[in-house]
Amino acid sequence: MDRFPASQQPENRKRSDLDSPELLQELREKGPQGSSNNSLTRRNFFLGGGAALAAMTSGMKLGDSDFHRKANELKSSLEKLYGIRIVMGPPRGEDHIRGDMTKLETYASALTLISQELSMYPLDMIRKVTGKRPLEIRVVDKLTTTSATAFGVSALEADQPVSVGGLMEEQVNGKEESRITLNTSMRLDYQRRTIHHELNHQFSREWEERNQRDRKWARFNSTSVLNPYRPVPAGTYADTPTDDRRFLTLFAGSSAADDQAISAERMMTPRLHADFLDRIENEKDENIKATLVAKYNETIDTYKRWSGGKMDEAFWERIAEQGKKERQKLPKG
Repeated sequence: MDRFPASQQPENRKRSDLDSPELLQELREKGPQGSSNNSLTRRNFFLGGGAALAAMTSGMKLGDSDFHRKANELKSSLEKLYGIRIVMGPPRGEDHIRGDMTKLETYASALTLISQELSMYPLDMIRKVTGKRPLEIRVVDKLTTTSATAFGVSALEADQPVSVGGLMEEQVNGKEESRITLNTSMRLDYQRRTIHHELNHQFSREWEERNQRDRKWARFNSTSVLNPYRPVPAGTYADTPTDDRRFLTLFAGSSAADDQAISAERMMTPRLHADFLDRIENEKDENIKATLVAKYNETIDTYKRWSGGKMDEAFWERIAEQGKKERQKLPKG
C-alpha cells in the first residue's frame, strides 16, 4: 500500500514468570513484532509485547480450576506493564455512569481483548500518558450515561441515560486522572474499536492543542468558515452510517475530536482499514476524495509523531494487508 500523496490528503500471590523484572523490561524495550516469513497475523503489528499477556488466558473457561488465578495474573501484569488500573463494574457514587457488573467470564475476555489492543502501541507511548496522568479502564455491562458533554451527543434530554459503547473522561471526581469505560455488552469487534477510539481522545488531550486540532480537522471537511460538525441524535453509535461521504460515520460528523478518533479506530482495525482505503479509491467526487485522503494521511502523521516514529508507514501497511486477508475469509454474498 502506498501512502497517499500530500496533494490528496493483581498482590500477595505467587509471582508468575510474566511479573519478573527482567521480562517486563524486555517487553518495554521490544520493537515491532515481525516474523521471518512475513506472515500477516495480528501478532505482526504488536509493538508493546502484549502478545505474551494475551496468551495467558488463551482457551480459558470459567469452569477451569485456574480461571481466577489466570485472570488475576493478567490484570496484574497489565497494570504493572502499562500503569493502567483495570476495574470491573460501574463506579460507586457516580450517578452519571450506570450499568451492571460484568460476568467473570466476560471480564476475563475483556482483559484479553484490552491486552491485545494495547499491544498494538509502543509501550513508552502508553507509559508517557499514564505516567503523567493516572488512567483507569473500567468494564461495565449495559453501559449508559447521562453525561452529554462526555461524548458529544447534544440531543440528550436532561438526566436521561443513553446507551453508549464507551466513554472517555478527562477528570474523575474532580481529580486530574482519566477513565475509559468500556461497554462489554457490545460486540467484541466494537469493543476493540472503542479502545482505540478512547485512547485517541487520551493521546490528543495530552499532545495536541485542542483548538488547533479542531480547526485543522474542520478544514479537512470544508474550505468555508462554517462549522462542518453537527449534533447527532441520542443513541448514535460510532458505527452509525451517514449519507455525508466526507465522514466515515454519522458520529464522526459530530465533532473534530470524534472525526479524528473514528478515523483512528478504523485505521487501527485491519478490516475497517481496508474498507477505508476502498472508500478513498472508489470515491468519484474529487473534493470528498481529498477530504478522506487528508484524514488518512493526518492519522498516519499524528501517530508517527506521538509514537516517536514507531508507528510508521510500514506499521499501517501491515494493518492494511491483514485487513485484506480478513476480508477474503468473509462469507460470500
